[in-house]
Order: sequence, then C-alpha cells, then structure tokens
Amino acid sequence: MLRSILFSLALLLAAAPAAVRAQDSGVPWTSASEGLPGLDIWSLALDGGGALFAGTSFGVYRSDDQGTSWAPAHAGLDSLLVTGLAVSPDGVLFAATHEDGLFRSDDRGATWSPAGVDPEVLSLGDVVAAPSGALYAGALLGGVYRSLDFGESWVEVHDAGLFSPLVPAFAIDANGVVFAGSDDGVLRSQDAGATWEPASEGLDNPYVESLAIGADGAVFAGTDAGVYRSLDGGGSWSAVHTDALGATNVRALVVTPANALFAGTHHAGVFRTLDNGATWEEVNDGLTDLDIHAFAVSAEGVLFAGTGGGGVFRRDVATEVASEEPAGLPSRYRLEGNYPNPFNPTTRIRYELPEAAPVTLGVFDATGRRVAVLVQGVEAAGRHEARFDATALPSGVYFYRLTAGAFTEVRHMVLLR
Repeated sequence: MLRSILFSLALLLAAAPAAVRAQDSGVPWTSASEGLPGLDIWSLALDGGGALFAGTSFGVYRSDDQGTSWAPAHAGLDSLLVTGLAVSPDGVLFAATHEDGLFRSDDRGATWSPAGVDPEVLSLGDVVAAPSGALYAGALLGGVYRSLDFGESWVEVHDAGLFSPLVPAFAIDANGVVFAGSDDGVLRSQDAGATWEPASEGLDNPYVESLAIGADGAVFAGTDAGVYRSLDGGGSWSAVHTDALGATNVRALVVTPANALFAGTHHAGVFRTLDNGATWEEVNDGLTDLDIHAFAVSAEGVLFAGTGGGGVFRRDVATEVASEEPAGLPSRYRLEGNYPNPFNPTTRIRYELPEAAPVTLGVFDATGRRVAVLVQGVEAAGRHEARFDATALPSGVYFYRLTAGAFTEVRHMVLLR
C-alpha cells in the first residue's frame, strides 16, 4: 500500500505543468527520444561499450547511437516501471523496478532474470556498483542490501533502526567510502557496508534524493531544498545553493569528466556550477520539460538528462570545464582516484606534490605485472595529471602506484569494454 501511495504521488508531481524559466546562452540541449514509447524517464545508465539505457514506465530501452534511436531491451522483466539502473564493473546491468524488485541482465538488456532479492524489499530504491565489484541497493522498507558476487546473492548490511524507510541515492568515493541518501539525511560506511554511521552534520534538509562525488573528493547532496557540499568526507555539510539555484528540490546530480557539476531539479530544469558549487547558472536552452529525474554522462563528455514528461535530452559538455585548481601549493602528497572509473579505454589520474620530488607513476595488472609507466622523473611541487590509455589491454582490474620520494600510495581501477 505504501509503495502504491508513494508512486502515485510521484506520478502526480511529474505530470504537473512546468513553468519555463530563463534559458542559458551556452550549448543547447537537443531531444534524444526517437523510438521511446513514453516520455517519462526514471533512470539512465551507460555501459562500458557506450550503450545508453533508459528506465521508463514502459520498460528498459537501449540506444547504441547516443540517443539518436532507441529499441526495447526488457524481455523477462516482470515489472516495466524501472526506477533505477546500474552497470557493474564486469558489465552486468541491474534494474530496480516498482513492485517486483531487482533484475539483472548479462547480455546488455536483451534478456532479464530476477536478481535474487525479495521483491517486497527492493522497490523504488537505487542501485549502485562500486569499482571493486560490490553492489549496493536501497530498500523501500528501509536499509541497504549488498552483493559481493556481481549480483548473484545479496545480504542485508544496514544497522537495525538506523535507516529510515526511503533510500533513493548512493555514491562511492575513490577510497571506497559508501554514502547513502535517505529521507532522514546521509549515512556513511567506511567498511564496505558492514557498519554505518550518520553523516549529516550541517545538513539542514534531511531528505536527500541524489548524491555525487567530485573529482577532488568533494561530496554533494541534492535535497528537497537545494545542494549541500562536504569537503571532509561527510563529516560536515554546508549549503552551496545561495544564488541562482536557490532552495530547489534537486533530484539528480552528476559530475562530468571536466569536473563540472550539474543539478537536475523538480520543475526548474538544470543548473551548472564550474567552481565546486560557489556559483550556479541555469542551463535550460533547448529543454522542453524542466522536471529532471536522472543524468548519465559519457567519458567523451556527452551529458544525457531524463525528464518526467519530455523524454531524454542530450548536451555536449566536453568544453564546459570547471575552474582551475585553487592557487597555492598542496600541503601534502596525494594520489586521487582515477576518472572515469570504470573506463574504456582512457582515464586520467591526478596527484599532488607539496615539494619537488622524484616521481614514478606505474600501472600494474592483477598479477602484479607492470603494464605501463606514466611518469618517471623529477617533478615540481604542485598538482599534476597523467593520462592512461588501455587500448591494447584486456578488461579487468588494474592498479596504479605513485612513488614520490618516501611517499607511496596504490589505488585500483577497472577497465570495462
């Protein structure tokens, strides 16, 4: 009964007329909905091969040409209302459905089968894939479920009494810290979901509908009343919606490869910040529906927006570059998580040096064999970036190691074709 009430309310809100507001003067949005039977888009996802998937009220649809055309991809789905989509590092596609729980597809949406989770638990939630292969899914009736075998089996990993009924959003940072957004704030797990703790200090609005991680590690939360930012891994939050964006219901957030942040709102369209949330501008030129439900962004810098009644729209954001790093030298050595991750076939790796040092940045496969040397030599203090091209390598988990003087740090990344 609760599911039906909540979903009926969502449909009513999505059907409300949208007032057209001022439009931006930058790159326009273009429609990308040819072949979709309905224009209400609940979720979007991209796989490593560049296929775009849309979860709609009429099932899952796939586009192999960046939204120019669509074809049905939902054979075997018991419920055709798809509220969440995610792709695991090994290419398995997951769909969270209304009423019937979680489904999986091992053949890029051609066929589907139940993912082995009680359908009474996993409805209207979100599902997210970690680079390690772990999957996290939110439950309508409260809590989080985790799979460590690419969705073959699932276990509850939420603390009793800690989670409120709705868990609509997840994000995972480069260190593997998992953030869950709920209707009672943000919760954080630093041990792959084994234990959770509240992480909502300074979050004035508790209903968190969307989460995103910036390239510099900043965590963003979209709430019923604007966007909040944490610069200390969820330890504290501050509002970053004080100008054009305002205290608007933010349903979707996405960070582009150039580290621009886009916020999708309920009936106010899309907003963009190029300075980590300090200022925002409206970017609605070309949009015919301002109710934004979902985003997906390709490694090449094409941003897709799913709307509540206008279908899918596309925008080239490759040239929309965030502000340069802040002035001044870094205070410590630091190796950041690569972006994008998973990737195909290129990704970028950033690192910081507080002083000049001999630097080696190498890439290794799962057996420990070195497959690439990206940097070798003395480098000046400051912020640096290296590009890794894995065109000649097979899919799999790879590790990259930075050695700078006495400092050494290792991180992992996933090549997914």
